[in-house]
Amino acid sequence: MAAWITKRDRPKPWLARFAPPGGRTVSKAFYLKREAQVWLSAKRAEYEAGDFVDPRAGADTFGAYAAGWLERREVKPSTKYRDGSYIHSLMLPTFGERPLNAITPDEIEGWLVEVKSEKAPATVHMARRIIGAVFTDAVDRGQLARSPMPSKARLKRVLPKYPKPSNPNTKFLTIKEVGGLADAIEPMYRAMVLTGAYAGLRWGEVAALSPKSVDVGKRLLSVHSNLAQPVGGEPFRDNVMKTDAARRTIALGALTEVLVDHAEKYAANGWLFPTKAGGPLRAGLWRRRYWLPACEAVGLAPLRFHDLRHTHAALLIEQGEPVKLIQERLGHATATVTMSVYSHLFPGVDEAAADRLTGNLL
Repeated sequence: MAAWITKRDRPKPWLARFAPPGGRTVSKAFYLKREAQVWLSAKRAEYEAGDFVDPRAGADTFGAYAAGWLERREVKPSTKYRDGSYIHSLMLPTFGERPLNAITPDEIEGWLVEVKSEKAPATVHMARRIIGAVFTDAVDRGQLARSPMPSKARLKRVLPKYPKPSNPNTKFLTIKEVGGLADAIEPMYRAMVLTGAYAGLRWGEVAALSPKSVDVGKRLLSVHSNLAQPVGGEPFRDNVMKTDAARRTIALGALTEVLVDHAEKYAANGWLFPTKAGGPLRAGLWRRRYWLPACEAVGLAPLRFHDLRHTHAALLIEQGEPVKLIQERLGHATATVTMSVYSHLFPGVDEAAADRLTGNLL
């Protein structure tokens, strides 16, 4: 690195210059030579500690930088669409025209308090995460020396009831209720309900199935992809699962014959569960047109399709299946995840196991 001080015939005569290797020279004028030396020493220390940032960096507006951050994100289209909507509706009105390096923790704190006063807790939680991610990216890319996000301790004081989003109440159906729901829905989606309950698939996994997913001879179902819904004009995407746990093969048992019969009647254009026109299912439309009326008809509303997956887990737990098997069928990364989601269902199973184990002691 190079650093030097020159004297000029100016009101501030001492001009200090600092030139980091491969970077642009930065300079500052001072009244006293001593002040210029102190400034240069500070710049050397910042550079050696890896904290040096060109003062001209971070001059981009928050709006411009956030747009670039959003474009660079390698995430699902639905995630990108969600983050973009938060940025445009909540952040740009306050920070859109502000330079990144001019935004302060006090301003962000005040903005979060304002958002909290107008929006639901889940919205506040997501807004904080997204704006924090934008500033972290700016630090990683050398645009800022440090993020202006307030510390967690400070935010806890300002937002003492700062909650995380909670999941809706989970419902578990009986075998009789599953059968009633399957019989109540449009006949071409009867097998879809049974697949949710007896194979434990997520809606997107069910919607992505093709007739080739079913191995009739071995009575197995291959789950390798998830149908991502179109967002903001994007087309449907059949996304391959990212983890080994999510990519799984499930034993079908008698569900095999149900799916074979269904495929012969309804499968079209490579989709096991298509629309009546033969295309991929749209989640919202399918829910409104077929799922909700069926749930209402059998008195199960409100009910989510995902509750069929929870029902699958509950039925396996009830019949005493090992946690490892349940984990593998659900596609959880670890058995710990399975236990954390369904731990409240295990006490009865544990008690029954203890009775069997200690029965001969009496």
